[in-house]
Amino acid sequence: MKVLKTISEYRAWHLQLPKKANLGLVPTMGNLHLGHQSLIEASLQNNEFTVVTLFVNQIQFNSSLDFEKYPRTLDADLELCQSLGVDVVFTPEHHELYPKGHSTYCEVQNLDNYLCGLSRPGHFQGVCTIVLKLFNITKPTTAYFGQKDFQQVRIIEQLVLDLNLEITISRELIIREASGLAMSSRNLRLTEKERENSASLFKALSKAKLAYTNNERESEKLSQIVKEHLNLTSNDKIEYITIASQQSLQPLMEKINEPVVLAIAVYYGKVRLIDNIILE
Repeated sequence: MKVLKTISEYRAWHLQLPKKANLGLVPTMGNLHLGHQSLIEASLQNNEFTVVTLFVNQIQFNSSLDFEKYPRTLDADLELCQSLGVDVVFTPEHHELYPKGHSTYCEVQNLDNYLCGLSRPGHFQGVCTIVLKLFNITKPTTAYFGQKDFQQVRIIEQLVLDLNLEITISRELIIREASGLAMSSRNLRLTEKERENSASLFKALSKAKLAYTNNERESEKLSQIVKEHLNLTSNDKIEYITIASQQSLQPLMEKINEPVVLAIAVYYGKVRLIDNIILE
């Protein structure tokens, strides 16, 4: 496995690949867990070469404190990638991707008007900018993203479509802890009690899906089911429970008449967790 830190190093490696070789890309901010591992394994299974990027993208953070607190576990991440059989890990420094004078950003409009975009202005511009940069540098055939960040994947799909990029976006299933809690780097910041209560996120979503399977189609009723089954303390706060079009991400306020995503964001203490479930 090669660990490359500069764009020139990566491009030199890429030039040596067979011209029609399939290359899978797994973009990450490090602190790899089983969710990331599942993305890497999907890439390894379907491509001749797999590249993992480890880069904590400062411009997608709304808070400098959140950026500073983001866990950096480079040695463990490299060890995992090595054990799985990754071909290249690309670990650039900030100045490599954002040199002095950098002033170009990428934005997908409208899709960021809902869900997490409401409370995180500029976040998806930061995501789109770094993802487009990584696509241009690594030149993947397929890029792998987890469904937990449903809005992010949908925005990246639109980015690829609008800019005519010859890249397939593979949306992979959410990997969960035994309790049902979706795997996330943020889980490490939960207290024991917060972790116990946050397991109710998936249980609440599952209750709503069961109601949907039993022909409940009223958005308000399904959202209420989720709310009733959440374990919350006075220190916790629901940011949103939203049933949205899978395509436009626009909330459906009344009857469901198309494939939707039931998405949720909750603060357990100071830790913001998101999750979702597909209804179709």
